[in-house]
Amino acid sequence: MIPVRGSGTFTAGIIQSSSYRKSGGPGWITREIARSPADAPYPLNAEHPFDYRISIARVWSSGQWSDYTGFERHFVLLDGDGVQIKHDPGKKKTIRKLFLPYPFSGDLTTYGTLLGDQPIEDFNVMIRREFGYGRVNVIRPRIGAMSSSVSCELSAPLHFFFAARGSFEVYWSDTNQCIGLLEHQDTLRLNLNRRLGREKPGIQFNPLEEDSVILGVTIFIRGDGDLTANRRSRHRRRRAA
Repeated sequence: MIPVRGSGTFTAGIIQSSSYRKSGGPGWITREIARSPADAPYPLNAEHPFDYRISIARVWSSGQWSDYTGFERHFVLLDGDGVQIKHDPGKKKTIRKLFLPYPFSGDLTTYGTLLGDQPIEDFNVMIRREFGYGRVNVIRPRIGAMSSSVSCELSAPLHFFFAARGSFEVYWSDTNQCIGLLEHQDTLRLNLNRRLGREKPGIQFNPLEEDSVILGVTIFIRGDGDLTANRRSRHRRRRAA
C-alpha cells in the first residue's frame, strides 16, 4: 500500500491493482485486495479464521462456492453475462446487472451457475460476524458526466473504495487537499486514527472518464468502534428523555 495524504482522523493509502495477491483453483482466479489479519493462513475459509477479506475473482466454470460459515458476504458483478446464485434449500438470485451489490450469508450452501459461455469477473467482501459487519455502496457521478464530483461521509473505522470503472482524483472534502489518484481497479483504504466526533470527515471523488464507478466498502467493528450502535444508543437515550 502506498501511503498518501491523510487527515488528523484517518490514515490513507492506495493499494495498486498490480500488488493484489493472486491465488486460484479449477475454474477460477482470485486477486486479493485486502485481508485481516494480513498473516492469516491460506486457504482462507471457515476453518482458518480471519476478520475480513476483499477480493476480485475471475470465474469461468459453474459449481459450488466455498463454505464461509460465520461470515457475511457481499457479491458484485463487474464483468460478464451474469450468474445465477442458488442457496440451499432453494432460494435463487439471478444477477445480470453490473455493479449491483448482493449480500448473503456465508452459512448457506451456495452454487453459482454462469449465464453465458464467457467468464465473469466479480467483487467479493467477506466479514466475520464476531468481528463486525459492513455494507457495499455504488458511488457514481451522473451518467455520462465527467465534471460531476461525488462526496462521501466517513462514518466507520474502516473504509475501502475500489475503482470498478474509470479513474478518479480523490480529495478531502473539508480542506480540498488532494489525497491522490485512484486508477482503474486500484483501491483507496482509510483507517480511523481516533474516535469520530459529531462532525464526520468526508472525501470527494472527481471522475477522469465518463461513466466511472466506485464500489465503497464500509466496515463497522463490533465493540468500541461500533459507531452505528453508539448512534442508536444515543437515539434511544434521547427518546427516553
